[in-house]
Amino acid sequence: MISRRKYSQEFKRKLVIELLTKASSKAKICQREKIAPQTLEKWRVLFEENHMDNENKENINLKKENNELKEIIADLVLENKVLKKTEKLILQMRKKEK
Repeated sequence: MISRRKYSQEFKRKLVIELLTKASSKAKICQREKIAPQTLEKWRVLFEENHMDNENKENINLKKENNELKEIIADLVLENKVLKKTEKLILQMRKKEK
């Protein structure tokens, strides 16, 4: 007989917040924690129905915005590096022309 694992409310809440803030995909969370996607989805629905007070909503929105801003910063850093390398190449080409 297979015994069912029991998870704490804090553990469930942590995974649901990770999912809602898009810090990790559902598949990655489920694989890492060895839980069924249906289980995580059930926890998400219960969390949203029963445990979403304003503070939690604000916290989730801030984490989501933070992740989006981190992605924007990463894109800008990459673009900046490309522009610097391009500038360097242009300067080298101009020196060779002289």
